[in-house]
Amino acid sequence: MRLPYTFTSPDETQLQRRRYLLDTYGQVAQISALIPLLAYQLHRSLRILKRKLNTIRSVSRAKEHASPVTSNFGRQLAESQTSSWDRLTWFLDQEVLLGWGTWRVLLVAAFWTMWLFVLAVSGTEDEFRGGITPSQDANGQIEGIERSLLTHSLDYLHLTKRFGIIAASQLPLHYLLALKSSYSPISLLTRLSHEELNPYHRALGRILLIFLSLHASFYLNFYVQKSLLLKRIRDADVILGLLAITSLLILGTTALARIRRKNYLLFFTVHVALSISLLPILYFHVSHLRPYILESALIYALLILQRNVSQTSTPSATLARVPGTKNL
Repeated sequence: MRLPYTFTSPDETQLQRRRYLLDTYGQVAQISALIPLLAYQLHRSLRILKRKLNTIRSVSRAKEHASPVTSNFGRQLAESQTSSWDRLTWFLDQEVLLGWGTWRVLLVAAFWTMWLFVLAVSGTEDEFRGGITPSQDANGQIEGIERSLLTHSLDYLHLTKRFGIIAASQLPLHYLLALKSSYSPISLLTRLSHEELNPYHRALGRILLIFLSLHASFYLNFYVQKSLLLKRIRDADVILGLLAITSLLILGTTALARIRRKNYLLFFTVHVALSISLLPILYFHVSHLRPYILESALIYALLILQRNVSQTSTPSATLARVPGTKNL
């Protein structure tokens, strides 16, 4: 199947428009991460409110002298709703495959992948003038030809670059999900522990790997089609890009559940080393990614600082004998 793209030759105005759209969609992708977090917080608040209302209703019903038929019907309806919700919750918390998380994590990851894909594709269509008509000078004399008809085509390089910047915009969130601290902004917002957030960290890592692999593959295809591969493979930005995607592939491979459980030290060592080295590689890859890289570096520095503080601090404890026994 042939994809509806073309290798375009945009002018300066179109290049500026492309740059504006790339930056805008990257910012939208990053800021939109707040939507599911706020939606979860709203859902949690509504559940707490519903639980309180049910408690108030239960107390008021107990005080009322309702008929046994009405009381039984209300009780059965409430039990049926609770049972259905419990079954749904139980299903969502079941693991899909070893190391791939639960159905809940899979559904959230699928939704987020589709949303990022929409952001990666939207607006990559560009306008190019086609068709030839004569042009006239101020005296009405024909002096040349100009292109006047507008044609629309999918800008291949715009699409390629969009996958890269959309993925880079998710790096700060990816590092935030790795924070193992009760003061993590996401933990504070969702009331979820590091152990509960870690599956989402792994799922987002897989999404980043998919998007950056598409970014690299599309660029390599462009270089091959344009006979530029031998020339561009020697340039610093391409070398750094290939080094980055190779590092991500190694990260993804060593993070597989079987490898992680069989040799956790290997996983941990590779994960820490490549997580640190990946940031400067992407920083010098292209300048447009640097705001996201600096944000990620700041988050990673806080992560290291938090780990060092937790390792050096000594928790206090008090021992006391259980009254009437010899046990502490």
